[in-house]
Amino acid sequence: MESIIKKIPCGDLKGVTYEGVERYLGIKYATAGRFELPKEVIKWEGVYEALNYGPAPIQDSTYDPKDPEDPKNHYPHEFMRGVKADYSEDCLYLNAEKRNQGTGTCRHLRRRSCERHEPVSGI
Repeated sequence: MESIIKKIPCGDLKGVTYEGVERYLGIKYATAGRFELPKEVIKWEGVYEALNYGPAPIQDSTYDPKDPEDPKNHYPHEFMRGVKADYSEDCLYLNAEKRNQGTGTCRHLRRRSCERHEPVSGI
């Protein structure tokens, strides 16, 4: 694994590249207090270390652990197989991956610009 830093409109973003894929994990895209509407993260200071998954939203499996080997058990098979998830009400994070070959724009990481969404270039 090799560290990589990209400049994006919000600031510098640190991720890793592994086997031809750039990975940026746990990028905070909004903030909100309990029962408040989220506010978009516009900019951060310094380098944002996007190296670990952010917390997952609190769900049934948080309080009632299920047998992960039972195929009828939905949650452990949902998205993060093999990854121990932390759970929190503060769960406004996203992950982005990009193969190193291609156009250089990650369609899954977007920012709001006035009244339209634009792809964040440079990732």
